[in-house]
Amino acid sequence: MDHFKGVFQIQRGDNSEQIIELPALAISDDESNCGPVKIRLNVFDREVEAVENLFGRMRIDFSKIGIRKARIILTEMSGISILRNNFRIRPYGDPSYDWLNLQAKRVQDPSKRLGSDQLSGYVEIEDELTSGMIERSSREGLESNGSYRRLKSLISSLLPHIEERRHEFREKAGISRKPATNVDKARDASKLKQVTKALEKIPEEYRAKLVTAIEKDATTINVMLDEVDAYQKVLQSRAALGLVVAEVIHEGRRRLDPMLTSIKTLKADYKYAFEESKIGQLYRDNFPAEIDTLLTGGTALGRLFKRLDPISGRRRGRPANFKLSDVLSDTLSIMRHTLESHSIAIQYNFPSTIKCYGYREDLHAVFLNIIENATHWLSTTDDQERLIYIGVTTNKAKVYIAIENNGPEIDEAYQSRLFDAGFSLKSDGTGLGLAIAREACRASKGDLRLDESAINTSFIIEFPLGK
Repeated sequence: MDHFKGVFQIQRGDNSEQIIELPALAISDDESNCGPVKIRLNVFDREVEAVENLFGRMRIDFSKIGIRKARIILTEMSGISILRNNFRIRPYGDPSYDWLNLQAKRVQDPSKRLGSDQLSGYVEIEDELTSGMIERSSREGLESNGSYRRLKSLISSLLPHIEERRHEFREKAGISRKPATNVDKARDASKLKQVTKALEKIPEEYRAKLVTAIEKDATTINVMLDEVDAYQKVLQSRAALGLVVAEVIHEGRRRLDPMLTSIKTLKADYKYAFEESKIGQLYRDNFPAEIDTLLTGGTALGRLFKRLDPISGRRRGRPANFKLSDVLSDTLSIMRHTLESHSIAIQYNFPSTIKCYGYREDLHAVFLNIIENATHWLSTTDDQERLIYIGVTTNKAKVYIAIENNGPEIDEAYQSRLFDAGFSLKSDGTGLGLAIAREACRASKGDLRLDESAINTSFIIEFPLGK
């Protein structure tokens, strides 16, 4: 399967059809083709009003059931089945069988991620020869082979698109919306435009004193808003740091486990390394794979720790001048293995003399996050040429760095949410990368934005120009 096309509808909304079209993820080394599949998923919210509306559409008298029993019924109805020739393969579809690990993913972001008790539906697969998915004996499900892993990764890559559209609707509808503050709007209101306009109708001899009093109050309000804004940014940084720490713990454990296993294996049998025996030969045959596991895990942990720099809160001294080319070179050195493994080319051409002013680690964090994102989405395409292009322009005060890739376009429906903490279209994404990258830019008096006018996916980094 190299393409997905489907329809998304919100019955609590206008029930209009929204088309979802996605390229399939590139097949990883441990996956095999799973053939064409058909998917139908039903998503249901579990708050009282949503459940009552759902039962009303099913023509069931909710008042006679109550919310507790209704939720039990929904749980019993939940589960994603796998069908073949219109027959369900057990245990897929059983409410207690969470074969996509949805509950574990939901723990990371319960307000957005869908749990197994919020989904019902089916995945229809082809015969064993076409799909490569082999059934075990009765009620034992499918063999955990490359085709089955492929099916799981494809569905996991689709779910974030459903979750984002559902989350966007819930926000617009005011469902479980978190209270938000907007300092810019408050600052605009503090100008008291309507009051100032009304003063024009007051005799001039009284107007001067009133204008002075209003200006004084407006100044006081702005000073207070500055304090609120500063405090809000501190809270946001702490919240982001908490999310990153949680992700470091989760991701770190996931990476460390196979690394520790490889280390134990290498240590336990190292005495056979140069022995001319079957055990020695087996040790030497497995050695490259064990080293690759350590390299992959170590590289991933390195990138993870780099993300902490912009919001670590550590004392960084004063901002300084540094060469843009040096930071890019360091970033590409870290990413080299990942870029090569996905056959991604990097093109850039700008004077090595260009300098930025600020904190070097901030720009480094931005480069890492954006290039890592680009690498992920490029890896989902089957295009012959996978390219990341970096262009640089300057004016008297700023350096403008455009990082463009020829991967999948970003749906317009998602563009306004790209920098929201928690937003992600990756099946295992945390939604922190771009949020932290923009904060890193702003920490050095710069900024980060999506270039909506570009043909390909392109982000513009603004950074103070150095001397």
